[in-house]
Amino acid sequence: MNTVSPESVGASSKRLKFMDTAMQRYVDEGKVAGIVTVLSRRGQVFHVGCYGMADRENAIPMQTDTIFRIWSVTKAITAVAVLMLYEEGEFVLDQDITEFIPSFKNPSVYVGIDGAQPKLVDKERPITIRQLLTHSAGIPFGFSANMTHPEQAMQKYMTTLKQPGTELKELVDKFAEIPLVAQPNTLWHYGMGFELLARLVEIVSGQCYQNFLRDRIFEPLGMVDANYVLKKKDLPRMSALYRPREDGTIERCQ
Repeated sequence: MNTVSPESVGASSKRLKFMDTAMQRYVDEGKVAGIVTVLSRRGQVFHVGCYGMADRENAIPMQTDTIFRIWSVTKAITAVAVLMLYEEGEFVLDQDITEFIPSFKNPSVYVGIDGAQPKLVDKERPITIRQLLTHSAGIPFGFSANMTHPEQAMQKYMTTLKQPGTELKELVDKFAEIPLVAQPNTLWHYGMGFELLARLVEIVSGQCYQNFLRDRIFEPLGMVDANYVLKKKDLPRMSALYRPREDGTIERCQ
């Protein structure tokens, strides 16, 4: 990666050393296995740093080309894709999502527990694209068996989401079987609404979601390693996955 001097873009090499020290401290204290930092200003990269290990157990150091799982950072990419199509006049943000995904026309809404069963009511207003972008559509994220909140009674509705190899269209249609956790536009609730937005991208563009991102975002920006499916040849560059312990250190996920 080509870099320029920090001073050439108005940054300070001296202050960058403080960041280097802080990043290395996180590694030395066992809070993270490794870190890669990249800083740019005025369109020019002036700092690249690698600290720690991509794989501690196999002593593989972190590199500038290490591949990471970015998890929900993909939501930002999906939002860009949606807003590109919005700017091209394909829809308006307050448009009812059911104009594109009819299966969400009449989802029920969870309002509490009635005995041992969830109490459900009808949806009162449309789910819009804007609500999906802002996590205000009432779409749930998931319910785990050890949750103490009464919503654990809704866990049975999540079993349809656990089948491997499900296509996005089928997955989104299954989402419609799961009750909303609130009436649309009444509550901020982090959920799986971006899966609906990814499906919207497919419907409007006529491309599968992954190909749209490749053609319209990743390739134009030179994001050569960004993808939803890792190529076999790139597996050695994949960072290992770690999780936090209660003491603040990390352990490798099995």
